[in-house]
Amino acid sequence: MRFYTLALQDPTTGLTWVPDNTGLGFTKSASQFYTFSSLLNGYTNPAALQLEFDVQIAPLHQFQGYAKITVYGIGLGMISQAANLNGANFTLNAGMALGLPLANPAQAGLIAQGTVYQAYGNWEGAEQSLDLIVYSGSVATAQNAQFTWKRGQSLQTAIAAMLAGAFPTYTPKFNISQNLIAPNDQPGVYDSLQNVATMIQQMSSQIGQPIYGSDYQGVWIVPQGQTIYVFDSQGPNANLPKALAFQDLIGQPTWNSPFQITFKTVLRADINVTDNITFPVGVSQPYALTTQAAAQPNTPASNKTAFQGRFQIVEAHHWASFRSPTAESWNTTFVANSLMQGPS
Repeated sequence: MRFYTLALQDPTTGLTWVPDNTGLGFTKSASQFYTFSSLLNGYTNPAALQLEFDVQIAPLHQFQGYAKITVYGIGLGMISQAANLNGANFTLNAGMALGLPLANPAQAGLIAQGTVYQAYGNWEGAEQSLDLIVYSGSVATAQNAQFTWKRGQSLQTAIAAMLAGAFPTYTPKFNISQNLIAPNDQPGVYDSLQNVATMIQQMSSQIGQPIYGSDYQGVWIVPQGQTIYVFDSQGPNANLPKALAFQDLIGQPTWNSPFQITFKTVLRADINVTDNITFPVGVSQPYALTTQAAAQPNTPASNKTAFQGRFQIVEAHHWASFRSPTAESWNTTFVANSLMQGPS
């Protein structure tokens, strides 16, 4: 079964906004840690509210705007109450819970975490909803993010010092080339992580292309939850690849650009940007009727993906509509670079 929890918390007190006992308004709680959930006493609640969200986890130099979360079915009293959710902290968890044969609860987890930019109630026709415009990670304004890359210093050392000073509550994870050395001093002060990420991507691509070729795209920075990922196509890639199962995929992968693919899976939170993945080499009964044995004569079998090899995730896009019956309405669309052929 599909699963979600959405928590909205007061940034000053840390208390969680929850529906009051009447279900018609909001109150704050110190003992309840989520605002809306598809679970009731640990089991899927058939009466859970309809939830939709569109959340993109992408490199900051390609940042495409804010994410949106909408909760339907709330009471009129809740959307007419003067509860200011602007600036609230939010945490969204989603995936699959126990209940269906192929559901894998281990894939559920944190989808996004950050700040509510704008919250508003809406009443349109018979639908009443709470709409949240949010941004995740460290896209918010930073006070004097000082980036100093000294001549002869590695880029990783310079980025680590900048993140430690400007974003001390976040955990950085690096997977970049150690050959990116400053030819001269590069000082700067920036007011957001997005601005410094754009500068680092442009500068590192200029330094790296003479080394790795014109396809080298530089160092990318991606915030996800309380982690800031810093990576490029020439990092050590020490992490073991995660093997995708045949039943996880929705359709076949497809080329997005040279050395880059796009593919869909059931909504999942256990694959992060910079993770390496491999596609299944085949599937056996009873998981699908597309095995070799089930194929009719002269009919191409679809028991494995058209892509094989190892790929690195560079972008994830979570699309969700809790009550919509189609597979595409509860999916994660990944963009991945091939690690089998040259730089990406």
